[in-house]
Amino acid sequence: MRSKKHYTICSELREFGRLKSYKGKRYGFSTKNKSNGLKNFDERYVFHRIGWNFRMSDAPAAFGIQQLKKLDLMNSKRIQNAKFLINNLGKINHLELPKLNSKHIKNTFYSFPILLKKNSNINRKKLVQYLENSGIETRAIMCGTLPDQPSLTNAPGISFGKLKNSRYIRDNGFFIGCHPLLTIKSLKYVVNIFNKFFKKISWKIF
Repeated sequence: MRSKKHYTICSELREFGRLKSYKGKRYGFSTKNKSNGLKNFDERYVFHRIGWNFRMSDAPAAFGIQQLKKLDLMNSKRIQNAKFLINNLGKINHLELPKLNSKHIKNTFYSFPILLKKNSNINRKKLVQYLENSGIETRAIMCGTLPDQPSLTNAPGISFGKLKNSRYIRDNGFFIGCHPLLTIKSLKYVVNIFNKFFKKISWKIF
């Protein structure tokens, strides 16, 4: 017997318990817990069930083996793209950006994380919606703070303190793309859209 409800449940269970039934606007998901819960969160990173990861099969594994041959080249390109974004978006003093590689750290930039500074008074939802409307995709910081996910809110566990830093990142951080196929033209467009947003809201850019 076919059941849309059961199909949705199975789809969620096979992908970490990720929410599949949300019908609202982007960055519009909020939990009932208003004090420490999710607020204006990216619905694609809401996990309201305890699930698994059943997506890998022989075919994707075979593709992955071939992709490994390109890994060094792709990582080099990601680092190059990240350097461009850091050098240019770093002129906007309201953004906390990742650091480039150092003696002890090598970041290959699977994606490019951005955090709004605490004194910026910038609304993340307005910023990411402006980016999305301009053709620049964004993602929330994966899971945010785990104890605040609907699937784990009432689960047994231990947390230490008020998790202030974790929850600040949850509410004020997001990713943009940094993949190897981005061209200089595309990266300049990204920087231009960021600059337009901050000029539009009359914040001074240094």
